Amino acid sequence: MLQKTSNNNDEKTTNALLDLYKQGKFKEIIATESELTQLFPDSFKLLNIFGSSYLALEYFQYAINNFKKALAINSNQPEIYYNLGLSFHHNGNFCSALNSYKKALEIQPHYEECYCNMGMSLIELDDFKGAVSCFKKTLETNPLHVGAYHNLGKVYGKMGEINLAILNYKKAIELDPTFWKAYVSLGIMLSENKKIRLSIMYLQN
Repeated sequence: MLQKTSNNNDEKTTNALLDLYKQGKFKEIIATESELTQLFPDSFKLLNIFGSSYLALEYFQYAINNFKKALAINSNQPEIYYNLGLSFHHNGNFCSALNSYKKALEIQPHYEECYCNMGMSLIELDDFKGAVSCFKKTLETNPLHVGAYHNLGKVYGKMGEINLAILNYKKAIELDPTFWKAYVSLGIMLSENKKIRLSIMYLQN
């Protein structure tokens, strides 16, 4: 019969699962879920790891369920609200994603990745101005955030602001010359706007 164990064992187990997570062994982690949730029923940290593993495997509803359970135990965890938002977003529930990101920001106001992913959900809801605002808030926190510049390029493109889109794609490339997504996005945009030679140059990079 399983017995409840000490907080010290809880911490050791959490660290062991974190090591597995860093190695990408998500299925191994999930295989322990039933036993460990009985041993440590009040461990929001373990539930967060299980949720994150389901998220990595794209089992979004299972991820959502685990993150909700974790937050029912400890609701003062911005990272878990953020993870919940990601799960909702990938599951196509963009409004719930936004609500989760907002709760994370209430606890941790300068959570740059939270702002960035809020912007992605707002794009899906066609709120382009709101998305621009979120990406700019990301850059206020971290002026070197390559993804935020790339996402600004995407949203400005959707708004028909082609020059601003190109400017932000170029800024992303300037900050990280290995960021291939920006080359592809910029190449496609230039091609669509009949700047074929420049388009080929960026796509070849």
